Amino acid sequence: MPNETAQGELIKETIQVGAVHSNLTAEVVKITTDKLKLILTQHLSNIEKRKEWLTPLSLLIALLIIFPTTEFKDSLSIKAATWQAFFLMISVLTIIWLIFSSIKAMKAKSVDDLIKLIKSDNN
Repeated sequence: MPNETAQGELIKETIQVGAVHSNLTAEVVKITTDKLKLILTQHLSNIEKRKEWLTPLSLLIALLIIFPTTEFKDSLSIKAATWQAFFLMISVLTIIWLIFSSIKAMKAKSVDDLIKLIKSDNN
């Protein structure tokens, strides 16, 4: 290498700088602590909404496994057909729950929305 001596030591060398380009512009946001706390608390709720669909999906998978693997029998003075109808009804309700929680997850605000909310004067 041209910058090394025979013993492997580096040679100090100066370089001519033709131009320096700076991209250090920044935006500053001034906000009170109570407003920021309120906004962040609401955003935490949005983050939780993004994960709400996991519970009904997990339950639905478990319920769907029941139908091909279970032979419903009379139990606790309840007929087998009633048990099957009960699990079918729970499955349908879980599908509805999954649909609504998925819609909520899609409507949940992103980090960019949070930044816009912090920047806005209407807090």
